Amino acid sequence: MTMSHTTSNIRLSAAVAARSALVIAGTVLATAIIRLVLNGLFNRHWQAEWQVVFGLAAIFGLGWFVVTFVYTWIKLRANDPVEAILTREPSQDDMHKAPLSGFVAMEYYSLILNRTFVVFVAPEGLYGWKAEGVVTATQPMYFEPYAGMLQDPELIRDREAIRRLSNLKGGFFIPHSAIISVDVVYKQKWGMGPIPHSGRVRIGMASGRSREFILLGSVDAESIRQRILGATSGGRIPDAPHVSLPYVARYQKKIWVPLFVFWTALSAWYAWNLNETWKTSDWAFRVAMLVMIGVPLPLLLEFVVQSVRFTDTEIQRTTRLGRVTTFPYSAIRKLSTASDAFVAIELSDGRKLKLHSWQGNPREVLSILQTKTKLTVGASAV
Repeated sequence: MTMSHTTSNIRLSAAVAARSALVIAGTVLATAIIRLVLNGLFNRHWQAEWQVVFGLAAIFGLGWFVVTFVYTWIKLRANDPVEAILTREPSQDDMHKAPLSGFVAMEYYSLILNRTFVVFVAPEGLYGWKAEGVVTATQPMYFEPYAGMLQDPELIRDREAIRRLSNLKGGFFIPHSAIISVDVVYKQKWGMGPIPHSGRVRIGMASGRSREFILLGSVDAESIRQRILGATSGGRIPDAPHVSLPYVARYQKKIWVPLFVFWTALSAWYAWNLNETWKTSDWAFRVAMLVMIGVPLPLLLEFVVQSVRFTDTEIQRTTRLGRVTTFPYSAIRKLSTASDAFVAIELSDGRKLKLHSWQGNPREVLSILQTKTKLTVGASAV
């Protein structure tokens, strides 16, 4: 590391720490002023120990400055090898090679900890660069700069830079000869909070171990699976499953069954005790009782989907009361992922439909949608 680079890191760390320390010191002073005003208004006491207040502000500010300075400087130091790799001049041989594809993914380990990788799919295997350590849901879009790196035409051709990134601490390389299976799990990962993700890719290896990567952002999980398998099989991308239409994706998650039983039992209990309950209750309770008995059952039956039917021209959504809503393929303008569904469909008229992994086979459903709309997950129609 050069002296100028060291000086630059120190200056940047000091600037970040100073701004943070001023906020902490200002918070201490603001708290003291608010307390003084409240004491003056309610207790007629307008005096304050300003020497103590400014002393506390200085102590907290200075302490926070030191902590933030050290933390920021360590982070900058740790990022120096990455910066050196990304700013190196790529070889001309690499620039003439075909660009690699990739994705940004989170991996859980030690039960609750997580780390974020930028994974590159190369002919020889998967290169993984550990871009972030443990992150929280306070910044749900933290991964966007890394997703943007995959759009850099120089980086995705620079094989040497990708190899060096994967050799940094926490990185990995999985040779394609060690990959025996690649599966997509469309069920959303518990604990991700508001961080958008598009399901998971589970990679099985010849050693018996497996690694599961949570795909961050709105990406096409099946397309990523095909790219990995295509590279594994020497470039031949597996065919999408052939699906005969009409295709019916029936609702398999039986949440409505216990709810239906609960409301039926509650209604029966009220009916059994109707005379006594009605006489001993006031009108407010009587109205509430009628609403509780009468409203939930038809609402439950109306809003729970019985089936989703795919025809040659449209999607037909049927509720348990028999109401059918149609969604023409020609009107679909976007396929994306949603926090509670493996794919969300947006139509040009503003309507939306969410399809869940328990509504049919996700691979077959995606094959139908992509064939009929010519869209991939995460892309919009022009």
